[in-house]
Amino acid sequence: MPFMYWFTRHTLVNFPYAFWYAIVIIPLSFQKFSKLYYHSKFLLPV
Repeated sequence: MPFMYWFTRHTLVNFPYAFWYAIVIIPLSFQKFSKLYYHSKFLLPV
């Protein structure tokens, strides 16, 4: 049990921020940019 406690605590607290960034921020920004691109294709046809 101490190992599991340490593992969960270590994973939740000291996990690299780049991992959370890749999981949370990048999909959201990609969705936002793809939505902008989707709308700009109709608003500003090239």
